[in-house]
Amino acid sequence: MSLRRSSLALALAAVLLVCAASAAQDQITLTLALREDIPTVEVYREILDDFEAAYPNIKVEIYNTSSTVFAEQILVQQAAGIPPDVLYIHYTFFPELMRQNLLLDLRPFIEQDGYEFDDFFPPTIEQFTWKGEFGYAIPRETSSAAIFYNIDMFDRAGVEYPFHGWTYDDLVAMGRKLARDLDGDGNNDEFAIYGITTWFHRPNIYWSFGAEILNEDGTKFRLHEPEGVQAVQWIADLINVERIATTNWADRFATGRSAMEIVNYWQILGNLQNDFEWDAFELPAGPAGKWIRTATGAHGIMAGSRNPEAAWELLKWLSSTESQARLAKLGAIIPARRTAATSPEMMEGLPPNRRAFIDTIAFGRADNIPQEVNDAMNEYLAPVWTGAKPAAVALQEVQPIIDAILADLNQ
Repeated sequence: MSLRRSSLALALAAVLLVCAASAAQDQITLTLALREDIPTVEVYREILDDFEAAYPNIKVEIYNTSSTVFAEQILVQQAAGIPPDVLYIHYTFFPELMRQNLLLDLRPFIEQDGYEFDDFFPPTIEQFTWKGEFGYAIPRETSSAAIFYNIDMFDRAGVEYPFHGWTYDDLVAMGRKLARDLDGDGNNDEFAIYGITTWFHRPNIYWSFGAEILNEDGTKFRLHEPEGVQAVQWIADLINVERIATTNWADRFATGRSAMEIVNYWQILGNLQNDFEWDAFELPAGPAGKWIRTATGAHGIMAGSRNPEAAWELLKWLSSTESQARLAKLGAIIPARRTAATSPEMMEGLPPNRRAFIDTIAFGRADNIPQEVNDAMNEYLAPVWTGAKPAAVALQEVQPIIDAILADLNQ
């Protein structure tokens, strides 16, 4: 080879190396942290494949772990200096991330792109607002509560189905006819309702009775006040006095031994194989009206992300109507966007009145109770549900404990 040709070859090789190096520098790898089951991860992967096709210079790796250790793992990764770029955030984890300044402020991106939130259900915005400011996460899903009711059991007892305008008093009246002692031993074998003591269903009843769990700024416990005592005792009395409610998992709605159950949307999945006719309806109203607990999940960007611009593009992709609708097809979530939540695909399948879960979001109220508070309430209310302790006593006992928890969290 001549010297001239050799020089040209070397020059061409150098150019190719520079181009390859430039391309490598332009290639971005993002990490997406999730706490999902395998089918949901598979849908995420399909969504990410489309994202990567639209953004060839961005690759996304999924880090998925159990919800029981997810928060701890994220904090460990942050401490090690290797946080994920984008992560799923359950509303219970959001305050801890904000207290430690671990989430990127998205407002500059939101303003730059003119990103709109009119399509999002209001409780989803409320639940990811921190100290009056929204802009640290984009909601993925919401939830709401409804009643499943066993049409066969209602028909057999000659009881009217739940109806618009019904109340908790109506529920009790229905329940007295629905509960049955089949073997004559003095104990009911079939019940009116299951699920009323579940921690994430109780706020529906508390609020509808006019009770508040915490004060407005989340610094003091209030459930020990008269309205709270009334609501908690009402739940306990349905179990121990009226004996129409059950806390026994073996008697839940899906077994056909409870005529009703307070449920969230994701509980549809556990009832698709029911061997009886059933449907869903909105929860009843209480003395203070109707309030429905909503719980939200979102996606956010960790403050330590090395590629925040690319992460923002991914965040927008995951938060689109199309992406939320694809995740919702699994039947576990209600999309945070109205357009996705009310799509024809969301309304198909059992129960026939799936719309009840969407309609009740109009009565939605964000539950911003810290997990530590819920844990303390669960412990101290356990003897109330068995009838071993009056609600007033248990709530007075737990009040200073929860106030101390809140004082620590609000430092």
